[in-house]
Amino acid sequence: MTRDVLDLSALEPAYSIDPYPVYAESRGAAPIRRVTLRGLPGWLVTRYEDVERLFTDPRLSKDRVHTDPAIRKAAPWEFADESMGLSRHMLQLDPPEHTRLRRVVSAVFTARRVKALAPRVEQITDELLASFEARGNVELIEEFATPLPIVVIMGMLGIPLEDQHAFRAWTTTVMSGPDDPQDAVDAFGSIHRYLTELVDSRKAAAARSGSAATSEAEHRDLLDALIAVRDEDDGRLDDQELVAMLRLLLIAGTETTTNLIGNGVLALLRHPDQLDLLRGDLSLMENAVEEFLRYDGPLDITPARYATEDIAYGDVVIEAGDAVLLAIGAASRDPDHFDDPDRLDLRRADRRHMAFGHGVHYCLGAPLARLEGRIALTALLERCPDLKLSAADEELIWRQDPYVHGLRNLPLTFTAKV
Repeated sequence: MTRDVLDLSALEPAYSIDPYPVYAESRGAAPIRRVTLRGLPGWLVTRYEDVERLFTDPRLSKDRVHTDPAIRKAAPWEFADESMGLSRHMLQLDPPEHTRLRRVVSAVFTARRVKALAPRVEQITDELLASFEARGNVELIEEFATPLPIVVIMGMLGIPLEDQHAFRAWTTTVMSGPDDPQDAVDAFGSIHRYLTELVDSRKAAAARSGSAATSEAEHRDLLDALIAVRDEDDGRLDDQELVAMLRLLLIAGTETTTNLIGNGVLALLRHPDQLDLLRGDLSLMENAVEEFLRYDGPLDITPARYATEDIAYGDVVIEAGDAVLLAIGAASRDPDHFDDPDRLDLRRADRRHMAFGHGVHYCLGAPLARLEGRIALTALLERCPDLKLSAADEELIWRQDPYVHGLRNLPLTFTAKV
């Protein structure tokens, strides 16, 4: 394999717009290669087989205690949340701590609770569509793909909707990997203060009421349920862990769906045959969502895992403390796993993508993202069937995000409803 270090940031903006040529070259020439990502040095893994295997390799840890100190100096933005304890959540921990936290959330973030959300998701979708369908145009990211999951997850957690714009600004700063690490620190600080005050007020309200809900149906919202579970078993979830968990649910609960909708709609507009196919048979939507997740998924590269020991893998040695970056987007376009992977095929039978991860850290919110995606895209095509892109490709702005692949804008036109 080549020993050259590929600076992914030096490839901007082309890399953020279309990373797949870079991944194709890497899969062929150096499927595990040294890269830097916004200053973060690590190993980029691009083949499906390797990504799948390393997702479950016990020698790779999500816990940042295993990080080489040099990495912290090179990419301070990656660690901006640590000073407030906001990094101590499920996605940044290993078993048994990960298992404990996931068990707590799984107890309240149930399949029944997600399924019961369908009418509310449909209502929010309807309200958002009604706000622009008479105009005949929409900025889809700003007016539809972003507010939908924000309103849903904030409602689930019992967070006042009037605060959604502040949360959107904070999460955008956090997820963009800002050039100035202090911007990320400030945004995390705002999130931390808000959520801490929210938890304190809800705990106080629960104490004043003097009653504990005993079933999922009796809890007013997910935050009430998490507080109740926290107090049931000798504090299985301390206050700092609870705040970190809320931060994770808020950010992960919005980014995934926003980019699923945006990337999915753009993929359809660029493949008119598939758009016609789906408009003609909306029963294909469930499979279509899976293909959108594979073809151009919302998460491009997973946040770093760190080697706990030297790992000889293929013809490379990953040294203890090194960061390993699993390129989900590259794995989803691997021709050794998917037939004609660069083609959008809404009838594709192979749905074994890893858009939501793999192994013990598989995304707990995947059912919610799928539900939101199916409902939103079905309603959009029903209400605005003749969607057209109203900007040239070069006018589309892609997020220059270390891990996420998604649009900042997607202007569309359609026949207005009178």
